[in-house]
Formats: sequence, structure tokens, C-alpha cells
Amino acid sequence: MMLASEKDPRRSVRRGLRFLYCLAIAAVMLGLCSRSSPLYPLNDWVDTNCFFTVGKAMFNGRVVYRDIYEQKGVLLYFLYGLSWLISHTDYLGVYLLECLCMAGFLYLTWRTADLLVSPGAYALVLPGLAAVLCSSYAFYLGGSVEQLGLALLYLPLHCMIQSYVTDGAYVPSRGRIFVLGAAAGCLLWMKFTLLGVYIGYMLFVLALQLCRRDPAGLWRAAGAFLLGLLAVTAPWLVYFGVNHALKDAFVSYFYNNVVLYPQLEGNRLAFLWTNLRHGLLWNARMTLLMGIGVLGILLSKSKWPFKLGMGCLYVCTVIFLYIGGAAYDYYAFGMAALCVPGALTIAWLGEQGFRHLGLARRSARTRRTVTALLCAVFLAGGGLFARRHSVNSFYTAYAREDMWYSRFAEIITASEDQSLLNYGFLDLGEYTVTGYVPQGKFFCVLNLDLPEMRQEIEDSVRQRKTKYIVSIAYEGDPLLTENYDVVEAIDSFYEFENVPMRYYLLERK
Repeated sequence: MMLASEKDPRRSVRRGLRFLYCLAIAAVMLGLCSRSSPLYPLNDWVDTNCFFTVGKAMFNGRVVYRDIYEQKGVLLYFLYGLSWLISHTDYLGVYLLECLCMAGFLYLTWRTADLLVSPGAYALVLPGLAAVLCSSYAFYLGGSVEQLGLALLYLPLHCMIQSYVTDGAYVPSRGRIFVLGAAAGCLLWMKFTLLGVYIGYMLFVLALQLCRRDPAGLWRAAGAFLLGLLAVTAPWLVYFGVNHALKDAFVSYFYNNVVLYPQLEGNRLAFLWTNLRHGLLWNARMTLLMGIGVLGILLSKSKWPFKLGMGCLYVCTVIFLYIGGAAYDYYAFGMAALCVPGALTIAWLGEQGFRHLGLARRSARTRRTVTALLCAVFLAGGGLFARRHSVNSFYTAYAREDMWYSRFAEIITASEDQSLLNYGFLDLGEYTVTGYVPQGKFFCVLNLDLPEMRQEIEDSVRQRKTKYIVSIAYEGDPLLTENYDVVEAIDSFYEFENVPMRYYLLERK
């Protein structure tokens, strides 16, 4: 075990260099795998388009949930709004945000590795970890909440390992518990179904303190956690309160997601198992890393309460991803943080191999040189691996100006009246490429059964409120054919190349 000296004056420089290395890994892997990257024409995932549209509207004076509706958390829209400030009609800002979030996650895992292995050993593993995660099927098209919140999802595992290794405790200090509470607050206002790992930690601490018969310690831990949670929640309560939108926030974000969003039909446990199995099978490399991590924890010399606590984090993470009754392919990326113990185990095994070869007996300068060269090789190899296995790589061959949304944007932006409605489907991206801020509360059809959403959108078509409509549902829709004419129809694909789609641009009669 190697710990950096607290008195080392070069520690800040080393940490800065580490973060730059993590940032370089993130930039390469995300540049190759995320459709938000400048290498891609556009991130055409309907979810990221929704987030970007709401974030843009938020930074143009619209109040989330009251004036514009989407079902994720307000902090997510705020981050996307910051990205919009960087680049208004593409996803460069989102790509930079993704890089910072991924780099923060990688750096945090390195802080964990410092407790267990040499820095050089883990430096070689980092590109492989990032390549596996970014090229996984669950990574999807990029820009998901699960991806942006990866460091937050990993933090409880880091705190558990850090507390145990440094002083033999299983409960972090109150300061660290406060940080955990603040991190949980961030996830709460991004996507609260990702809080399973935090719930697992709280349940473990509760059981541990009850076994120790230490109610005072339990109350101190709970108080510190709640203070951290409140510190992040308070600004958003003020935001909604000042704008008279507290009820809108509660109903839209909490009630509708819990009551209306689930798609469950049948037994809940069967649903969980089916979708968990799907997530594990379709992300086999992630599953392998998780399996290696579980074996590493079980075979380690750590005491059984630590193993029990880590198991609690794993189980609760999985349960809360799927128990809500809804499941999409990208949900499995909520398990990505559970791959880190596997990467740590591989780094430890690699370090033993290096020692066996006698590298540890070389001079410090030689070790640094060899490690730097190997890091460059591993980063290049990880990049090639990521590009080879990413489901998005084919899309880099397309030029933005040749895509349907660019052709539609040329027509719309040439008009004096650029009013636009996305009809009959989730946000297809035309709001992004045109820069238009939708004026209605419901700017597209979401995966919720909301009568008022359908009514407002249909009224907008019936009253011809916008000059243009973008849709994939023109044929057979009498409401559209009665009020709008087709300007152009282009055959393309939706998200993945093997899903054909016809896109329509319509103009009011």
C-alpha cells in the first residue's frame, strides 16, 4: 500500500498532472465514442436533445416544470444550459462537460487506488477502464445522466474503501458523510432512481450502528448526511419558491415519475431480473470487470463487515436501477461505477507481475520513463479498442451538412418566421440545430401519459401556432394533413443505422 505524504510539497503538482492525464483519457475515449464529440455530426439521441432544449430554455428565462416540461431533474438542465452557453447549435459544450465529468470520475478512482497499489500500476489500467465503459452498449449515444453522474455514483465506494483502509472504520468521518450527502443531493436533482448506492450505504451504516448499540453515532451520521443533502437542495427550493413553481416541481418531477412513468406489467421482481440479465449480457466487458471486482473483494483479507458493506452497495445499486418499473438499454450504465473494484484488482495483479519481473528494483527515473511510455501505448490501444467496439463509430462517416436536420434547418432559418414544433415524438434535434427556443410548455411528446401534454400539442397544430413542424408521424395523421403541408421528406435512420426513419418538415397552410 502506498500513500502520498501529506508533507510532500510536490503533491499538488502530481495531482494536477494526474488530472490532466485523466482528462486526456476522457477526451480520447469520449471523442471516439460519444456523439456529442466534434468527430460526430450531432448527438441525435432524443434524450440529450430534450435536455439541451430545456437547458437552453432555462437560460432564456423559462422556469423548469412551470414553463417548460421534461421529467428529469433541474440540476441536469442547468448543466446542459451551461453547455448551451459554450455552443448554441451543437454539442461542443456537452462534450466538454462529459470530459470533465469522466475525468473527475477517473481521478477519484485513482485516489482510491493510492490506498491499494502503486500509482504507476493503476495509471496503466485507467485507459482500459475508460475504453470498456465508453465503448459499452449501455453508454449509448453519450450525454446520459448515468454518464455525467458517474463520479457521484462511485463516491460511496471510494468512501467505504478509504474509511476501511486508512483507519479500519466502516463509517466515514462526519466531513466525508457531509460530502456524501451533498453528492446524493446532486443525484436527487438529476435522476433520483440512481440513489440506490447511497441508500445501500445508509442501510449499512444503520445496521452497523445498531449492532454497535451506538445511537449517538447513528444520529451524528444521519445529521451530517442530511445537512449535505440540504445544502444542495436548498438553492433549488429557493429557485422554485421564488418562481412560484414548488407544486409544479413536486408534481412534474416526483409524482409523475413515480406514478405515471413506470411501464411495469406483471411481477416486479421478474421485471428486475429480466432487465438486469439483459443489461449484464449486452455489456459483457462491464460484467466481466464487475465479476473480477466481486472476486477481488471476496478473496481479499478484508474483514467481513467491509465485504458485507460493499455487497450492500452493489445490491442496492442494481435494485434501484430497475425496481421502479421502467427499463431502457442505457440504464445499465448506472452499474458502471461497480467496475472500478475490478480495475483495482487488475492493477494489483499487474503490480505483482512487475515485481516478479524485477521492475520495482530499477531506479525511480527508469520506472517513471517506462510507466510513461506504457501509459502512452495503453492510451493509444484503449482508443483503438473503444473505436472498434463502440456502437456509435459508424456515425463519424456522416457529414453534418448532409443530414436531414441540417437540410431542414436551412429552410427554417431562411424564413422570417422560424417558429417550430416537434410533433408526435421525443425531441428529434431540430430545436438544437436551428437555435429555436420552443414557446409552449410541452415542446415534444414524452414517455408519459399526460392528457394536458397531448391537448396542448394538438391545439398548437389545430391553431397553426408555429410556421413549421418537424415530425416522423405525418402519414395517416389527419390533424397534420388538415393544417400543414409537407415541405420536404427525407429518409434517414433513428439513432442506430439499422432503424430506418422518414423525417418530415411541414409548413402551415
